[in-house]
Amino acid sequence: MLRETDLPLDVIAARTGLRDATYLVRRFRDRYGITPQRWRHSQQARL
Repeated sequence: MLRETDLPLDVIAARTGLRDATYLVRRFRDRYGITPQRWRHSQQARL
């Protein structure tokens, strides 16, 4: 969803069953070493 949409992180968190955007950011950063927002911007820059 991060790549295909520009939905806010709180909406993505809700749609993926996570508690909230803060939890999404923490889990994403722990797994990938980058925040979802930065990752999204890096992917958009590639296009």
